[in-house]
Amino acid sequence: MGEKGRIATNAVSSVVQIVISGLTLVVLYRYLLETIGVEKLGVWSLVLATSSMIQVANFGLTGSIVKHIADCDARGDKQSLALAVETAIVTVTFLSLLLIICAYPAATYYLSFAIDGQLCREALDILPIALVAFALLMITSVYQSGLYGCQLIVQRNGLLIGESFSHLALCLFLAPRYGLLGLAYARAAQNLMTLTASAAFLKRNVSSLSLFPYRWDKDQFKQMVGYAASFQIISVLVMLSDPITKALLGRLGGVSMVGYYEMANKLVQLFRSLIVNANQVLVPAFANLGQLQPWRVSELYLKSYRIVIYLALPGFGLMTVCIPLISELWIGRIESVFVWSMVLLCAGWFANTLAVPAYFASLGTGEMRINVTSHVVMTVTNIVLGVSLGQAIGGLGVIAGWAIALTIGGLSLNLLYYHRKSIALGHLCSHDDRILGLRVVLALGASCLAWQVFPSAWDVSLPALGVSGKWGTMLTSVVTIVGYLGILTLQVWKHSIRNDVQGWLIGAFARKPAVHARID
Repeated sequence: MGEKGRIATNAVSSVVQIVISGLTLVVLYRYLLETIGVEKLGVWSLVLATSSMIQVANFGLTGSIVKHIADCDARGDKQSLALAVETAIVTVTFLSLLLIICAYPAATYYLSFAIDGQLCREALDILPIALVAFALLMITSVYQSGLYGCQLIVQRNGLLIGESFSHLALCLFLAPRYGLLGLAYARAAQNLMTLTASAAFLKRNVSSLSLFPYRWDKDQFKQMVGYAASFQIISVLVMLSDPITKALLGRLGGVSMVGYYEMANKLVQLFRSLIVNANQVLVPAFANLGQLQPWRVSELYLKSYRIVIYLALPGFGLMTVCIPLISELWIGRIESVFVWSMVLLCAGWFANTLAVPAYFASLGTGEMRINVTSHVVMTVTNIVLGVSLGQAIGGLGVIAGWAIALTIGGLSLNLLYYHRKSIALGHLCSHDDRILGLRVVLALGASCLAWQVFPSAWDVSLPALGVSGKWGTMLTSVVTIVGYLGILTLQVWKHSIRNDVQGWLIGAFARKPAVHARID
């Protein structure tokens, strides 16, 4: 399979994996709302945010190892590749165990700050299991980064699809019996299974990899840490963002608001992942070009950026239009906290997603300074705005602060990248992109107008026809979604980048004669 076909196949498999993860997440959270309730779902979200402190233990290696392994794979140096993976695993395992011990007092203080009473005691009961589960996840991420670096992305996505189904099954079985403790057991068991499977798949491709990693090489560690220092800073900043937002939300908005925010954030993040993961498969490609054809990095970046605009503009707009329907189907009613959380997060993550090509281009070529700078800006903005807006208007102010921070972080990353690469802003937004953007704004405005007019009209007309008034929400949602698609469909079809997207999809499924095939 050619390079373009392989990238397309990897991208499509990533999209399929995200779709399946999203479907299982919807089923799981709907079940948990009915089984344990939104308050305990909020508690579980806070415990996950707390346990993510162990993310510091990866020392940035889970990110840096993708490029390092891609470089080794491009040179055909399997011995160095195996030694790098084992060095990263030994390092992450040791630091994870150390941090579990050190982080426990800080985690208990964090939970006591965010929640109190019986819910806090329940959170503290499951905290040790959650910390162990996250440590297993950190070790697993090294193996999965190895799969990415070797461009075994289809296999990696297959593992994650299996993980989605098995985690759902474990939660359905354990949550009714043990409540929050059941969720903790399910996560720990699932992470252990994914770790075992990921290790087996990577060893199958890299035979020199030890069954039980024990080798630690000082030179390999220095090489990865030199590049990983930027990743470590980013890891700490990312680690801070989610716990800070959720702690402020629990303190200023209540634990139920944390639960609804968790649902909204998971759904928006999964939707964003459809675009992000499809672009993430380019990291090894950027690394290879940086090694072999550095002059083509900007060409690949511009192509990636235009595809992101083409997908993100109408995509996030459609997600926003669907929010009332999602709330009705997922929660059983129009829940204002959930709706406004999703609206704010869609706006923030849309602006941030436009910086994804710049982030991955910098990641692949090793130019990490602008990535670090943008994360610093985003974290500081989140803290300042989260506290100030949260105290002024409550929980939604905290979420609004995070959405604004996401927007500023994305804009700063793009501007820094353009400046470094001397890319003219006029090259980034084509005539078709501008028309598409105007159509999206028009469609969103029409949807807002429809929600001002149709609900009251249904309240009058539906009872007169002998139909329950509760169908008014569903009908209004359908009308707005159909109207949105009607306004955009023609422009999306006429857009110049559509042929490139179609080409990638065709490349993903095209069959090559066996004589031209090679093992990737």
